This record gives sequence, C-alpha cells and structure tokens, in this order.
Amino acid sequence: MNHLISGSTRVKNILMNNRIKIVCVFVLSISYLLGNGQNNAASDQVFLFTDRDYCVSGDTLWFKAWLPGKLEEKSNVVHVQLDTKNGNLISSVAKKSVNGWAQGYVHVPDSLSSGLCFVTAFLNFQRDSVQQEVVANALYVYNRFEERISELVPVDAELRVKQLNYDDRINLAPDKNNYSPREKVNLKIESNSEEISKVVVKARLLDPFSYENGGNYRFNYQSSNRNIPLFTEKNGVLISGKVSDNQNNPKQGALVVLSITDDPPYFDYAITGKSGDFHFYLKNAVGNAPVVIQALSKYSEEFFIETEINSISRLEYVFDETKMLTPEESEFIASVIEANFINKLFYPPAISSKDTFSMPLKYEVPFYGPPTARVIPAEYFDLPGFQEISRELLHGLQYRVRNDEITFRMLNTTMNTFFNNEPLRLLNGIPIFKNSLLASLKSTDIEYIDLVQSERIFGDLLFKGILAISLYDKSNSWMVQQPNVYKFNLPCLQPDASPGYMNKKEIHVTLPDTRQVYFWNVLNIAEDNVLEFDLSDMKGKIEISVEGVTGSNQPFKSSKIIEVK
Repeated sequence: MNHLISGSTRVKNILMNNRIKIVCVFVLSISYLLGNGQNNAASDQVFLFTDRDYCVSGDTLWFKAWLPGKLEEKSNVVHVQLDTKNGNLISSVAKKSVNGWAQGYVHVPDSLSSGLCFVTAFLNFQRDSVQQEVVANALYVYNRFEERISELVPVDAELRVKQLNYDDRINLAPDKNNYSPREKVNLKIESNSEEISKVVVKARLLDPFSYENGGNYRFNYQSSNRNIPLFTEKNGVLISGKVSDNQNNPKQGALVVLSITDDPPYFDYAITGKSGDFHFYLKNAVGNAPVVIQALSKYSEEFFIETEINSISRLEYVFDETKMLTPEESEFIASVIEANFINKLFYPPAISSKDTFSMPLKYEVPFYGPPTARVIPAEYFDLPGFQEISRELLHGLQYRVRNDEITFRMLNTTMNTFFNNEPLRLLNGIPIFKNSLLASLKSTDIEYIDLVQSERIFGDLLFKGILAISLYDKSNSWMVQQPNVYKFNLPCLQPDASPGYMNKKEIHVTLPDTRQVYFWNVLNIAEDNVLEFDLSDMKGKIEISVEGVTGSNQPFKSSKIIEVK
C-alpha cells in the first residue's frame, strides 16, 4: 500500500514538474513573441528629427528622417506631414532617402494660428493595419500677427516617448559656457560608446515653453484613405484620386488618362475601382508634376475629378487644457516674432515657391512608338489652317467637314485602306476629343506632327492610328474648351535643398542676424568630433544636443546648455 502511495506521489510530482515546465516555456514563448513583436514594430519605425520644436508662422521647418536596419530596402520614400492638435492636415511632403537618411522641409503657413501642431513620418506600405502606433514630434507655432501670446496647450506627459539619457556616454565640450552675440562657438564631441556612430547634432536657441512641453509623443494613427494601395514606393510616389458623377456618386469602371507635356510626352491610364478611385505611379518624378487628368466614358457623361492626399490621421484627441505662460516664456515668444518680422524685411525667402518638375524619360521614343512619319511645318510654306496643313503636308490623313462637324480618318498602311474609327488625337501629348480645337491651328503654331498609320497597342488600349501634334506653346490654354479635363500641379518627390543657415555667409555688422538655429547636421562622431558655428544677435540660452538611435532602435539624447548675454 505504501508502495502504491509513493508511486502515486511520484507520478503527481512528475506531472506537476511537467506542468511547471510547460508554463515556463509558454511564458518564455509569449515574452519572446512580445519582445520580438516590439522589436519588429520598432524596426519599422521611421525616426524623425526636426531642426526646432517651435517656429513662427511663415517659417520653414526642416526635418531629417532615419530609416533603421533594412527598412530602406522595402521603401525609400518617406512621407512627412504637419497637422494641428485636432488632427487637421496642414501640409504633406514626400522625400527620397539616401543611405538611410532623408532630409527635407515643410512650409508652415503664414496664416496658421498660434498653438500646438505635430510632425509625423511614415512609409506608404506601413498603412496596412487598422491602426498603428506612430511617434509624432510636437511643434509649437506662434502666429506672427499676434502682439502677445499668454497661454498654450501642453501635451499629456504620459504620452511622451522617453529618450535614453546619454550624457554619461557623450561629452559635449564647448570652449566656454557664456558668449557674446555673433561670437564663434568651438565644440568638441567625445564618445566612449562603440555603438554610437551617426547622430544629429543641433545647436538652437532654447524656447522655455517648448523645451518644457515639447518632445516626441506616441499616438495611434489610421490611414486617411484606405483606397490608396499599400504599395511599396521605391524612387517614386503614388498619385491617387477619385472620379464622381454630377450627383457626387463614385464612378466605377471609368477610363482615367494621365498626361504630362514633355518631349516625348508622358502617358498612362487607369480604370476606376468601386469607390471611383484611381492610382498612378510616377517613378523618379521630382517637384510639382503638371499633370492633365481626363475621365472618359462611352456616353459622354460629365465627371468630376479630385486628387487624394496620402496621409495618416491621429485617433487620440489632444484636450484643450491651456496653460498660462510665465513672463519669461511670453517675452521669449514676443522676441522671436519680432525677429521673424525683421528677417522678412532684410532677407528674401530661403526656399523658392516656383514650381519645378523633372522626371527622366522612360524611352527616347514617344509612348506610341516610332511614328510612320514626322512632319515639321517650318520646313514648308506657311499655311493658315489645319485643313490646308492636312491637305498639303499630311499624306494619308483625311480631314472631313460634314454639318459643321470635323472628322479625321487615318490610312492603315498595313491593309492599304483607311481605318473606320478616328485616330487617337494628341495635342502636346494630351488626348483631345473635340476636333474643332485643331481647325484654327496655323503651321507657325506647330513644332512637329507625328503620324502613326497602323494599329498601336498601349497596355489594354488599342489605337486605330495616331495623330500627335506638338505646339510651340506648351501652356495648354486650349484645355478650357475640353469637358472632363482637369489640370493639377501634383507634388511628387521633394527636390533636394538645405537650410540657409548651414551655408550662411558672414553678415555685415550693420545688418541684423536673427537666426535661431546655428548648426544642424548628421555627423559621425567617431570621426568628426570637432566643429564650430557662429551665433547670431539673439540673446538667451542655447541648447547643443546630440540625438540618435541605438542598435536596438532606442532613441537617445545628450545635451549641453550655453548662454548668450
């Protein structure tokens, strides 16, 4: 009996030990999965660094974005947006990264009210979840028309992302602690950590309020438009939009054509989805693309086209619990608003607002292939109208007028007969369907005419001949007469630029120097450990900081305060 009891006890002990092992393995597995999931989430996080945490309305905010690990191999186009504390989108830009870093700028509107804003960064393919955690950089905006700002909205400190304090690993050693205006600062940076390499070094005038209430905050975001595909953008951006009828109902199955006037012209098409959405991918397109978008149907319906902005929306609401400013904080804000006014009087904007666009040509020939013939009217006598041009110069093209309606027929040289349908007509690379637009064209208006006298296929489209006319005038003012034609200047990849203060020339002693950021650049502190920068006329405390990301994707910071008296 005792033998049976001891055996039973042994069995229970074995089972108990197995249960303990199973529980331990389960707990360890869950811990590993959670930790690995957090690491994966962190590895997909775009780390954003801005050159300041406050600005005056009308200023330009500069940013640097770091894509850790192999994230750049998935997508090298970073979307950076500026929105208000209530989630209203102000502006959005897309910037291509190089060697893991993307640098660009966001214009802060001149009319933006004083208050709290956020700057966020994301990659297009990261919008696949219903909601995602994204780190947002707080930015306090001070409207330049306000005489005095007495209260602002702080963010809940519990949402702030904690940065590792690396003051014990990075030594910032300026040549002294107190300076005079316009004096030169010599800074030595020493690091005793091997895991620290490239960091962002910044020297800027310290705003007492934003220094205390700014920082990086973690919020839940969702995609602003789930119809935009989760496309991995490499060296290009998605252009998205929506087609609706005159009752504002989305139009499915409409043919949408995108054209860009160039030599040769750019052409692409898409079919709208259930929500009337369409999407184009412009690779290596830099600047504002002057696109012409048309929506076509069999029954000549009237359509409306609007473009969609690829952005994310914050789910949490920042409560309007204002905080009264101290006299020191209020006086500092008044001084930077006054400095902004002086700067506008003496210096032009650092960034030009002129629209620029460039995109490498895919092919050296037009999208419709080599033409059967190219006619250059300048090589012939001047002709007063297109009917005379077609009769005298365009062999194989019939120009017919019946009941005041103009029609064209193109010769099919393959079958030695004329096509039954009209050819595709292009004016500066843009399809047209109103032939009367061509009637008044004189030979002196036309640079060249391409005739394609055979069937040509572009994707799923079949063209029964092509008549392509390139004008000397590329303004395309004739488009006002075309139905369902919309011209947009769509922002693509932001052009390369750098802050003016990074290449600031020496300012004459009689001119004011109101700069508030003195140095801001990516440095390899393992190599570049000595630098210098010039101060401005602005007095106050200056923060010199080194910010970066560890190998395990943890943000860190080391800082030093000096003062200008």
